[in-house]
Amino acid sequence: MTEPSTAGPAGGRSEGGHAHDRPRGGPGAEAWKTAFGGTYLDLYASEFSETLDRIQVGDVIDMLGLFTGAKLLDAGCGQGRHLKQFIDAGLDAVGLDFSGEMLAAARGKGLPAGRLVQGDIRSPPFPAGCFDAVASLYTAFGFFDDADEDLAALKAFRRVLRPGGWLVLETIHAGGPARMWPERKSYPLGPSAFVREENRVDWKTGTLDQVVTVESGSARPRVFATRLRIYTKRQLSELLEAAGFVDIACKEGFRTDPQAPASFGPLLATSSRIACIGRCPPHAPA
Repeated sequence: MTEPSTAGPAGGRSEGGHAHDRPRGGPGAEAWKTAFGGTYLDLYASEFSETLDRIQVGDVIDMLGLFTGAKLLDAGCGQGRHLKQFIDAGLDAVGLDFSGEMLAAARGKGLPAGRLVQGDIRSPPFPAGCFDAVASLYTAFGFFDDADEDLAALKAFRRVLRPGGWLVLETIHAGGPARMWPERKSYPLGPSAFVREENRVDWKTGTLDQVVTVESGSARPRVFATRLRIYTKRQLSELLEAAGFVDIACKEGFRTDPQAPASFGPLLATSSRIACIGRCPPHAPA
């Protein structure tokens, strides 16, 4: 998923905070459970590109040095954009997502049902130490009502990694561009729909509330509402360390233009996306 921008469609997965601190009209408790489905796919279809997906996955494979047949978990795989490319590249990849609607979209794209698992990233239904790598990509992380649940998810990722296996977590960066998000914007969507977007950032809690309303003629408006916890380099590094990862490094996140330099270059204050990489200790306890 992408971050809000000053022009064109923009998205953001979100993480819930406590109900009492939600702005009026903002996402409800556990908004992540129902947010991701048809409305999300319609809103951001123009931002998805199979060519770019392939390039981004190639960048992940190159950075982690993954080999043909490597076992990879795509945690929060959504409609299977990156999962398909991992499989096509020869990896033994499996996707995990909470949303049945998103998994149905993945099956509709031709992904085998046996490669798609419905479940919660805090408790992935896999044996300990069964993956060579875990990938949480394109803002598939940070949607729970309590920030401690983000840590629980990271600990779960470490549990399913083999000793020495790698995690790559790619998401929105709480850097300079994040402070320029517009509070409100509107734009057309196709020939007959109109989108109204509202973004509310609370820098004390590091959360972005986003409510996107899609209006189309006399049809009932559709709403995509989420809360995203956006992290700094220091915060993500400390979170991975608390989860038991070692050899932690933060880099610039995915390139969003096929012609741009490869993903995972040096992280800058102006970087809009961040990737945090960590390794499961070679002799990690179960």
